[in-house]
Amino acid sequence: MKRTLSVIASIVLLGAAAVPAAAQWSLDAEGGIAWSGYNDVRIPGDGGTLFSLSRDLEAANRAYGRLRLSWAFHPRHTLSVLYAPFRFPSSGTLDRDVVFAGETFPAGAPLRGTYVFNSYRLTWRYALVRKPRFEFGLGLTVKVRDALIALEDGERRGEKTDLGVVPLINFR
Repeated sequence: MKRTLSVIASIVLLGAAAVPAAAQWSLDAEGGIAWSGYNDVRIPGDGGTLFSLSRDLEAANRAYGRLRLSWAFHPRHTLSVLYAPFRFPSSGTLDRDVVFAGETFPAGAPLRGTYVFNSYRLTWRYALVRKPRFEFGLGLTVKVRDALIALEDGERRGEKTDLGVVPLINFR
């Protein structure tokens, strides 16, 4: 994933050499507090034990952050890269054995759960309308999601990962 981010950043940064002086860069940062309300898991879906990473285990509130670097390289064209990591750890014990991702965790064992849903996006947008009081742009986004759900107790670890590319329509 780091290599993918490096390639995307290189494409955006290398293009800066051919940019007229009017090009504009912007950096947006976003942050807040997230909490886990509903996070029931079962892996595999047809044979694992259903449990909640947020109700059966304790998941504390977590700070989150996102960064977006945008480059308006033409009055109507903008490229942007978004980095949005998201990780929720949880811990506790369960009163029953849990079968998760090919591992069996005994009742009463101290467990650590991890839920990860990182998102990376590369967006191109074209400004169709640019007026002082109204703007409308349309474009395409390639979203890469890097997900993981894991459970461990110190002796064993079970996990399910998923890396996927999702095309999106972008508008402003």
